[in-house]
Amino acid sequence: DGISPSAPETLGTNEFGEAGINLTDAGVFGSDECVAFGKTYAVSRSSGNSGTAQMKDLVGPGDINITNCGRVIIRKVTDPSPDPTDTTFTYTTTGGLDPATFGLKDGEFRDYGGEVFAGSYSVTEDDPSPEFLLTALDCDLPGSLTDTSHGTTITTDVGTRTVSFDLKPLDTVDCTYTNTLQRGALRILKQSTKT
Repeated sequence: DGISPSAPETLGTNEFGEAGINLTDAGVFGSDECVAFGKTYAVSRSSGNSGTAQMKDLVGPGDINITNCGRVIIRKVTDPSPDPTDTTFTYTTTGGLDPATFGLKDGEFRDYGGEVFAGSYSVTEDDPSPEFLLTALDCDLPGSLTDTSHGTTITTDVGTRTVSFDLKPLDTVDCTYTNTLQRGALRILKQSTKT
């Protein structure tokens, strides 16, 4: 039995063990594709002697979700909203997100979908000053789809305007950048609107 915690373990007569299959080594998962299963089933056999064993229980099919990928969503909110300047905020990414750069206005979002390979990524907002200041970078706001139940870790840094995350399969990273319009910029906007 090659499964932890007591692996490797030799099984005696009439004892049962567990088995595991590396889906990448078995050729089921390629290194460049997201693959998901929908159903699985198992059978049991009687007897410890392979010559006299008979098929007994058929278990399943049962629902199962196995994939190499997760999901990434980046959202933009301004204060005030709607944004009186109609500014487009620009972002750069690392780790292989496609597109690697993108722009968002107030209320918009970039959804990379559920086929982002597990791995390390970051998203950084370009400096929006002097008109705006990044005042919040949250990945757990009410209504957020963030799900880290499979081990994804997320680090946010308002100072560098960067969210970094180690995405695990089946997880979702859903982060919102909130920028506040600075009073001086609002005053200039009002004056230019009057002239």
